[in-house]
Amino acid sequence: MHSLAHARAYRDCRPAPLLFFREPRVAEPEPQRPPPLPAPVDPETATDWTGVHERLASLGHDRATHEREVCRWLRAAERLAVHARAGYASVGELAERLLGLNARQTSERLRIARVLRELKLLDAALATGELSWSAVRELTRVATVETERPWLDWAKGRRLRQLEAAVATRKPGDGPGDPSDPSRIQHRLAFQVRAETMALFRDLQSAVRADLGGDLDDDTLLDEIARRALGGPGDDGRASYQLAVTRCDACGRASIDAAGASFEVDAAVAVMAACDSQDLDLRAASTHVGTRGGRGSAAGPHPASTHVGTRAGRATQSIPPATRRAVVRRDHRRCRARMLEPPLPGRAPPRPAVRGWRP
Repeated sequence: MHSLAHARAYRDCRPAPLLFFREPRVAEPEPQRPPPLPAPVDPETATDWTGVHERLASLGHDRATHEREVCRWLRAAERLAVHARAGYASVGELAERLLGLNARQTSERLRIARVLRELKLLDAALATGELSWSAVRELTRVATVETERPWLDWAKGRRLRQLEAAVATRKPGDGPGDPSDPSRIQHRLAFQVRAETMALFRDLQSAVRADLGGDLDDDTLLDEIARRALGGPGDDGRASYQLAVTRCDACGRASIDAAGASFEVDAAVAVMAACDSQDLDLRAASTHVGTRGGRGSAAGPHPASTHVGTRAGRATQSIPPATRRAVVRRDHRRCRARMLEPPLPGRAPPRPAVRGWRP
């Protein structure tokens, strides 16, 4: 056990020292920090128009994001019945007290929240601010999963008025390139009246509903009130007032002229007009060119002038008065044309109810 290996000193068994080499240190670039936000400027003292423009664009983006969140959380409140657990009578009362929304605004946001669950592209456009809240609100009325991409591409860069006009003339499922139907446009009437005028109108509503029977919608009610206000002679055999209805024989569309404007109507009104009207065919009108007046003529001493006039044929009533009286009594003064379906494209309208009269 006296080998040289064991006789070596302990200090000779220590490991060799390690050498460390330090490389030159390269200075790392400092992370770029976003520029500091400008101090908030009071709109009353703002002088830079570009800053005002940027601020408005930012507010538009924030509003789109905010309205989307309101829709989603209102939908969650409805799903979990938060109003019942928090002591509110309905979701509408909860939204009114917490968000200041009325019943129509609340129902509209709940509708949009349900639709956007299926329309992922429109939902993403609203979340990123690509489309405004008002634009998405209109597009959800007609867009479907199959048509949301064409509507999204079409809506970019267009004004809200253009979107409203396009949506109002199309039904759900139609695309922006499909033919429009102006008869689908619903017009809104709003009046501000005194309390006594409101009471008189309520009495008028009750009287008209009692005469016609059943529950009437606003359109039918106002239509009947207008017809009675424009009424003339009490003879059921002849029309009590006149409306100018223009109908195209090629496409079957009809429009009513009133107060200098033209309003396109649906197929039922066109059938009703063809069923019970006075026809005046302007296609057979003849143009008369003549000389009026002249020096030494019977018309007076004024110089002669040339005038052009149109002579149309005589108006003919489509339904004899006796038949009209019988049908009015049979149908209790309600037109059956409203119950007819619109004609198919390329086909003539269905036969009117009056011409197919049977006892």
